[in-house]
Amino acid sequence: MIVHCPRCKAPIGEGADSCPECYLVFSEADKRAIIEEKRSRVSSEYRDQQEMLDAFYKKRRVFLRALIISLILIPGVPVAVLAAGANLTVLVVAYAITVLFMIGTIVAGIVTGAARCPYCDSILFRQYGTHCHTCGKKIF
Repeated sequence: MIVHCPRCKAPIGEGADSCPECYLVFSEADKRAIIEEKRSRVSSEYRDQQEMLDAFYKKRRVFLRALIISLILIPGVPVAVLAAGANLTVLVVAYAITVLFMIGTIVAGIVTGAARCPYCDSILFRQYGTHCHTCGKKIF
């Protein structure tokens, strides 16, 4: 990770003993300041990444709940319509509405990001497991 010189703010390596731009030889206080800068940047990046994953997990939960509801409705609605004694036209319309609800749920999941990798934004297929198939980063 690149850190910055306390005096001129030029980028330097982690283990550098002096700045290549202003030639400042780092004292112990300077080295502590450099280490503290690195810690704060790492914790800030971790916090941002954790917030991104939390938002992804929340969208994913909502998406999966809607998908489960639509999977229950697909066989459930036509059975309920038939049990009520409705004719074939009502059955076809009810079945078409439930299928459209499921398709809409899947499209909404892709559009909102619930079915996309939070790192590279590629669409996650159902075989992706714990890692993204495109970027290889761990999701779950």
